[in-house]
Amino acid sequence: MTVIAVCVLGWLLAYDPLRNLALDRAPGGLPHLWPLVIYGPWLVGCLSVLHAALDGRRPVHSWVVVVAFSATAAGLCVADASPTVPDVIVAGLPPITGVVSLHQLVRQLLSGKRPQRPTSHKAGPSRRVRR
Repeated sequence: MTVIAVCVLGWLLAYDPLRNLALDRAPGGLPHLWPLVIYGPWLVGCLSVLHAALDGRRPVHSWVVVVAFSATAAGLCVADASPTVPDVIVAGLPPITGVVSLHQLVRQLLSGKRPQRPTSHKAGPSRRVRR
């Protein structure tokens, strides 16, 4: 639930900066859809990461998509921010927190799926005694 809240909050905070960047560059109603160009692949990548984690597979390609589009979103949001340190942090942090939260969720999902190692009652390697 926390991951969903972080992602929704990140979307809400990043929507206006991404839309503002597209206002002067995209025709008609496209600026309002521009954030979907960034967060659409990001969302699909997140879902692919979760699906692969639940299936016990390694989602390397999906992580590349998530990280690439999070970095793009962070960079574009920072480009729209005023050049002060607090504004840059506020603008760039939401996409990064989404990736960090997803990573932690996947780690929690995978920690329950690791096979248990059999416990051995022997203290050391067994040795035969020759007579």
